[in-house]
Parts: sequence; C-alpha cells; structure tokens
Amino acid sequence: MKSTAVASALCLALVTLFALDVAICPGQEQQPPAVVLQRIAARDHYRTVHSLAWSPDSELLVSGSADFRTSLWTIPELEKARWLSRRRGSVYSVAFSPSGSLIASADHHGHVCVYSSDSGELRHEIDSGREAVTSMTFLGDDDRLLIGHKDGQVQLWSPSETRLLERLDCTATIVTIAYSARDQRIAASVFRRAA
Repeated sequence: MKSTAVASALCLALVTLFALDVAICPGQEQQPPAVVLQRIAARDHYRTVHSLAWSPDSELLVSGSADFRTSLWTIPELEKARWLSRRRGSVYSVAFSPSGSLIASADHHGHVCVYSSDSGELRHEIDSGREAVTSMTFLGDDDRLLIGHKDGQVQLWSPSETRLLERLDCTATIVTIAYSARDQRIAASVFRRAA
C-alpha cells in the first residue's frame, strides 16, 4: 500500500491535510486501485486560503490567504512553522523554488516577496506594476519566476536581480499557470467574460 499526503484549502479558511492510501488488492491488479482519504489535521487561517504549495521534498507546505498571511507548515503534523509575512493585501499565490530554498508569495496588489524557507527572512521583493497576481511558478531554477496577472499579463522575473526578463500580454485574465521542466513548456488557463 502506498501512502501520500494531499492538501486542500476550503472556503471555510481551513488548511486540511489528508493521507491518500492507494491499495491494490492481490489478484485484482487489473482493477482500479482503491483510494481512501483520511483526514490528518486542520488548522485555521482567519479568511479564505487562496493558494497552497508543497516543498520539493514534501516536508513543508506553504499557504496564502485572504487574511494577508503567508504561513509555513511542517508535515505530517501540519504544525505552523512560522508566518512568513503579513502582506498589504490578500495572498493569491504561493510557490516553492525547485531547490526548496525559496518561497514566493504574491498579493492582490501585484507585489511578490521571496523568502528563505529555512529562516523566513525576506530575500527579494518585486513590485510587478500590474494588477493582482493570480498564479506563479518557478521555471527550472531558483532565479526565474513566472507570474500571471488578473489583467492578462504574464511576466518572467529574476528575483535575485529584481528584474523583469520577459512579458507576454494576453487578452484575458490569467487564472493559473504551470511549467513542465521536462518539456520546458508553460501552460496557462485564462478566463474571458462573454461579450
């Protein structure tokens, strides 16, 4: 039996961790595996949790919330390791760097803070000059951060240099972005209101 942790954020402002047990019964290898979710722990934010991200080693979980906080949790106990920040606005997106040494946290004013995951120290601050950050991800290393905005712009930043490297203007709100390190591809989900 294989056990994996799954995290969810509910609009009740809870961060809940579940154990995902996948069981394959002997003699039934051709059947879909049985999946069992078992609730392990839950802790409260004061308002809605907008974003969750796992560290690459799955030992830490970071959450961003409408209570203006970015919180770091230890796994599997889901104990709060520290608050990384008290932002100026709702935290809409969080991301771990590929090495796990950095955590990026972005708010609805377009500001991004990059912290050390070990100490919680603020390393870099980016003012994107755009509307709310809706999604972000690191690209293959710790010094390329892809940021998607509510106003449709996608930006590529170097956090260490606090420098905009590239940008792409879309005609719709960026909902979420993802990066495939193997294929070096970027996927984006967009939302456009009907005319």
